[in-house]
Amino acid sequence: IGLREGGRARAWIEGRRLIIEAIPSIEDAIRARIVELTPEEAERLSEEIQRERGIYG
Repeated sequence: IGLREGGRARAWIEGRRLIIEAIPSIEDAIRARIVELTPEEAERLSEEIQRERGIYG
């Protein structure tokens, strides 16, 4: 469930159930947002978004 020793968790009751959810550390949250792209991939994504918004030209 993603809990680690020393980690933080949030718990609440829903009806007759106890819900426990891990709270990610700031390091985990940042690490999850990092992606690696080649310049070609970045250009392709940029062009795709521009086309979707009608500003590609």
